[in-house]
Amino acid sequence: MRRLRVGGSNETERVDDRPSPGNQDAGMTNACQDVHRTLEYRTDAALITVLPYGLLLCLFGLFMFTLDDQPPVPIVGAASVVVAAGLGLTVIALVRRLRPARTMFALSPAGIRYQMSRAKAILIPWREIKGVDIVDISVRRWAVRGPSRITLRDVTVILLSKQFYDSHIFIDSWLRRGPFWALIFQRKGPLVQMALHPDTVSETPEALRGAIEARWQAFRDQPGEPPSRAAGDVAPAGAGVPWGASVDSIPGAVVVGARLKAWPAWDAVKVIVPLIALVVVVANLLGLWATAGQIKARAERKAFADSSKAWQEEQDKFEQENKEREKHFQELFNKF
Repeated sequence: MRRLRVGGSNETERVDDRPSPGNQDAGMTNACQDVHRTLEYRTDAALITVLPYGLLLCLFGLFMFTLDDQPPVPIVGAASVVVAAGLGLTVIALVRRLRPARTMFALSPAGIRYQMSRAKAILIPWREIKGVDIVDISVRRWAVRGPSRITLRDVTVILLSKQFYDSHIFIDSWLRRGPFWALIFQRKGPLVQMALHPDTVSETPEALRGAIEARWQAFRDQPGEPPSRAAGDVAPAGAGVPWGASVDSIPGAVVVGARLKAWPAWDAVKVIVPLIALVVVVANLLGLWATAGQIKARAERKAFADSSKAWQEEQDKFEQENKEREKHFQELFNKF
């Protein structure tokens, strides 16, 4: 059982009965325990997890083409869209292995520098953090059918004062915030909860919480990095907002989430099985094999085509004979 301190001089304690972090890789654990080392968290390894979904979409789209040798235009359009979406996800997942993404957030002695958007990042000094926890988050589900809300389990969060949030983070425009703002920020009474989703950086909630909490305990009483703003940045509210251009990589920083720590057997199965199925479906489309139903359907289609061709030939022959007969009668009539 661990006790989490929250607040400044009049500190309260909240009991957290979650288990302590388990055994991690020795080198990474030592680096994370060194509070003076900067940790950079990236989404590269997490993006590889979308590979099975990309392969499944490709498989489903190609399977739609196997249902009919001459599919109607709507089926062709729908299948093409599905295959394109699957190829897009697959390419994104594979390209990230070759081209690293930006750091999503970084932990340093100065605080947490979080990438708010593609070109904007904000520094949250440790002194502004009021607590660290692991909680379940309920957010609105943007879908027509099904439940209106979903619950995200075991999310690592930090607690900020409402004053700091309103002055330095909140964007007074729904369009600029976007519909997924609540995935990160939620008001909790006098505080605002900020979520640092561990699954997006391929880290466990306990390990991420431990790294944040260790630095918070070490640096929360120290003056933070002065607010800074990159040239051309527009602050969301107020003046002196700690916004920067991006979370730039720091030499010597420990990168978390750039590579998969291990390839679980189930994850390997989720990639290998669709790949095998894709090979089978593509071979079917190329005519290398066919099911009994396809063979029967093609035979029936061929028989119908042959019958239609023979009937058309008979019709053409009959029409030609009629034309010759009429021509002959016309010639006889002209003689008289």
